[in-house]
Amino acid sequence: MQTSQALSPPADPELKELDPAGIRALRGERSRAVFGRLVGVTPQTVYRWELPDGAREARRPRGPERHRLEALRASETARTPSAREPAAPRATEREPAERLAPSPALDEDLSQVLPSIERLLHGDHRRAHGELVQLVATSRGLSANARATAAFGIALYEIVQRSDARGASIAIAGALTDAEAGRLAAAVAARVYAAAALVHAWADGMLFDVGRVHAYAARVEALASGTDQDASCLASFATLCAATMAGDRELLERAFARMEESRASELSPLLAIHVEEFRTVKPMLFGRAPASLETLEALSRRAEELGYTLVLARTLSRLALSELDNLEDPEKVLERARRAKAIVSSGRVGYGIHQVHALKAELEALVRLGRAEEALAALAEIETWCRETGMPAHATVTVQARVLGLAGRTDGLLSLAARLRQIENPALRPICGASASFAEAQAALVTSEDPAATIAMFDQAESEAARWPLLYRDVLLQRAVAFAAAGDQAGGRVALRRAQRCVDSFPSAWFSAQLLRLEAGFRASGGRWNEARQLLESSAATFALAHDKCDAALTRYLLALLTNVFESPNPEAVQTVRRELESYGIVPPHSMTRGVARFGEQGAGKTAESSRSSFGVDQLVVPLRRVSVRGAAPNLILREFVSVVSDLFPSQRVFLEELDSNGAARSLCGESPPDRAAVEWSEFSDGAGRVLRIGVAGVLDPGARAGLSILVTAAALALEAATLRSFGERPEPGVTDDRVPELPGFVAASAEMRKLKVELVRLASSLATVIITGESGVGKEVVARAIHDLSERAGSSYVAFNCATVPRDLFEGQLFGFRRGAFTGAATDQPGVIRAANGGTLFLDEIGELPLDIQPKLLRFLENGEVFPLGERKPVRVDVRILAATHRDLAALVREGRFREDLYYRLQVVPIHVPPLRDRREDIPVLARHFIRDLSRRGEPPVLAPDAISALMSHRWPGNVRELRNVIERVLAFSPAPTVLRAEHLRLPSDEQMAVSRNGG
Repeated sequence: MQTSQALSPPADPELKELDPAGIRALRGERSRAVFGRLVGVTPQTVYRWELPDGAREARRPRGPERHRLEALRASETARTPSAREPAAPRATEREPAERLAPSPALDEDLSQVLPSIERLLHGDHRRAHGELVQLVATSRGLSANARATAAFGIALYEIVQRSDARGASIAIAGALTDAEAGRLAAAVAARVYAAAALVHAWADGMLFDVGRVHAYAARVEALASGTDQDASCLASFATLCAATMAGDRELLERAFARMEESRASELSPLLAIHVEEFRTVKPMLFGRAPASLETLEALSRRAEELGYTLVLARTLSRLALSELDNLEDPEKVLERARRAKAIVSSGRVGYGIHQVHALKAELEALVRLGRAEEALAALAEIETWCRETGMPAHATVTVQARVLGLAGRTDGLLSLAARLRQIENPALRPICGASASFAEAQAALVTSEDPAATIAMFDQAESEAARWPLLYRDVLLQRAVAFAAAGDQAGGRVALRRAQRCVDSFPSAWFSAQLLRLEAGFRASGGRWNEARQLLESSAATFALAHDKCDAALTRYLLALLTNVFESPNPEAVQTVRRELESYGIVPPHSMTRGVARFGEQGAGKTAESSRSSFGVDQLVVPLRRVSVRGAAPNLILREFVSVVSDLFPSQRVFLEELDSNGAARSLCGESPPDRAAVEWSEFSDGAGRVLRIGVAGVLDPGARAGLSILVTAAALALEAATLRSFGERPEPGVTDDRVPELPGFVAASAEMRKLKVELVRLASSLATVIITGESGVGKEVVARAIHDLSERAGSSYVAFNCATVPRDLFEGQLFGFRRGAFTGAATDQPGVIRAANGGTLFLDEIGELPLDIQPKLLRFLENGEVFPLGERKPVRVDVRILAATHRDLAALVREGRFREDLYYRLQVVPIHVPPLRDRREDIPVLARHFIRDLSRRGEPPVLAPDAISALMSHRWPGNVRELRNVIERVLAFSPAPTVLRAEHLRLPSDEQMAVSRNGG
């Protein structure tokens, strides 16, 4: 019997490391373009990987690219020597030419197979599968093409109808050998490779291999691009399956882009419904789940009509998960999830991702129905799935952690984390590691008495989960719970705000109700008990209305605990809710009890609020109409809102501010308040990630505060509606958009850097000269690199030249090049860095150090695109974009006569300033975590404790980002590295030491 080892690209079993020689050995005879497609990078990136370490442009693969290379290497070294063949087949490499065009005899042979393939693709799959199996079993004279086509049909049926990747692997193995040996026509080989890609994209630990999926998809692209819609679509489908399993957002986006090119009218019904399925799921994966509900319903009906069992099961499961997010009745969700499982069982379908989604929906529905014991029993089904498939069910980790946490099963949480950390597949290791960190942090939240360590664990989980938005949303929610349990009101409000921003981007009514409950606790701790009680009553009513017994009881439990603190003690009320929770199989959360005790200490004595109010409800009628005008733009609503609040409180000042993710405020209306503590603040959101707050100076009585809260709610709803209407319209000047591409090494947590990031994106299509200014160490080269990577020249060369490191007498030759014999020592021709960057980008660092006699020649090049190498008799045309940087004041250098004025103005086409680190402190913790991940060579990277973050935030950072990196590198240089970095590990110099250093003492 042939195994999955036959399903692999060419290999070099001697490859040991991913150094330049290893990369070249792994690439083999493939072109850089083909190899780049296999691992999802540009040919230029492959070229840089192959450069020796000392080369200026050399790069080493990191992060996702390294994981893909390791996966490709592992898949290729798994092959036996006898199976090794030349690299990916391309039409230009295949010979003789008649293999690409079937002969009449071949057409006659294929005529026995093609009718069954058509029946398979058009819905008559059972009959077609039987015919193909019988044909292969009884016909001895079939040609290689006909036999391979039949194998393709059998394998496709095994995958899309029975979820049996191993059966498909056996069916396609012989045909794959023929394809790699060049014995098949291009169209037949493309379909065989597409089926092989599907085999390795399926949820089967013996076969799942992202590297092989890349390899086979690239082969399909080379053979079938533009000619065989079915094969191309199957390859995209395989890539989407693999990317979904690995949680690779970048790969998802590329696969979706390719699938969008598929013309549905030209696809067979089998493939058309799979394209429709992924187009339906896409909004869910990118945070727009409500947009999928109607299309999921329609897709389930269509799949049922056509008899596509797996599509129906997956669709019902995803529909159940979406309904849970929207607070639908859990009984209805449970029925839908169990129907999906029953369909799979009755259809004798194998294990697959459809069961993971169904089990996740079933578990959450059981918890909400107050049936925690049944949910615990259902966890065994997930363990069975993992054991049978050899794959991690990481998509269920958040709900598993919720079930185990509510049941007080800390050992179960730690066991779950341990199993996830044992996953060896390189493509799955990152998301499993992030999920394990979340489970460990949840275990600490249930049992730990060290709030700082628990928060540090959630910080670690947050940094690891940032690539997977749905996991990230759960992490941020539970991180805010950890701050509440610690009694940290200030940190908790920031954590709550960040969670709210995430929910704005990935909407969920259930998460919003959870955040409402958390907000109530923070308000109570601030002495605003009346508001907290109203929020808790509202949250409990929302959960009760959604038939969520578990969360309704948890909310009432929190209400009873807080009532005991802020009103007259009533232990019986607390015990009543405790008994209700225990009847559901839920252990009353220890974290909630701890948090209430700590908040009670902070909020008690601040709650002497009068129940009387001078604020009448009739006063809100006109203001509500004013802020709810339909069709108004968001900025108009905000202006009207401020005006309305000012009219209601004529004797008090009103402030409007925007908050970033770390809580830093920026005034949107006049000046900032001199004392923020003396202002009554109310926060709200536009529903698209923007958090604002309005404040009224002085103390408001409960009625006035309630009236303001009503107005804030109305304004938030109006603003959200206006924002949704304005999606796709041109943004207002000055408004930044956080939804911009991720750039390696470019950290943009602060408002200043997010604004800079947006500016860089807007420069993507420009070829203008850019001058980047800023202090030493702020990251000017990172900005230059980002400009290049975002531009149309990203696939071409990027050359960096530091003007401060070249001896003056060598400057002209290094910059413009020279001919052999142009001067003593010129033994060979040298192009110079400008010509070396032809077609790409040249970064001139420290341009202020450019010698005066060289400046006219650089100006000439900037003006007409010509360079005059030493020893040449005529100029050479060059197409290069110039980016320059300096830490000096060029205008001052011009006044001193050390820099030419005409060159100064020629460089100032697009000036960009990178602020120092002390002016963008929100970036400090994010940069620190980035450097920790980047510099940790072995094992899990350490996490930053709150006192370490505080020390980093209070340091003055005269060396900017470079100094911060050095501090982290110094900490990690000592062995063993601590698992939690505290302030004492950082060894930051004191102010006195820094002053002595500056004075040379």
